[in-house]
Amino acid sequence: MGQTVHYILKVERGAIRMKSIILEIRDRLTSLSVLAVEMKSDIVIERHHLRRYGFPDGDNPLILVSNMDTGETHFDHFEWRQTSPRTLFYAHKYIADHFGELKTGDVIDVEFLNGETKISKESEYKNTPVK
Repeated sequence: MGQTVHYILKVERGAIRMKSIILEIRDRLTSLSVLAVEMKSDIVIERHHLRRYGFPDGDNPLILVSNMDTGETHFDHFEWRQTSPRTLFYAHKYIADHFGELKTGDVIDVEFLNGETKISKESEYKNTPVK
């Protein structure tokens, strides 16, 4: 019979774990939420699994973006070309380029990013907060 091996993992104080944020994506007649995860960690076991599946270990981590309406998830913004060739393609590119500056609740307005409007849209949350 095989032997069961149990690993005890100790997470060091101050270790950087994968950062996740929820963002609101706006476009023409579009409003949706995404979960974005920076695929980078100082935790040894997380780094092992990230490297195992080809995520780079360095200063330019990939950003995993998941559409919270559909569950569709990609770490390459070009993958959105099939299902969201405009909205999530441009939003994901912006998120990847500016991840360190973004925080949960920020609005990514694709029309504004593309210079189609002069003022960025406000969050729907401000008008309809969850109680």
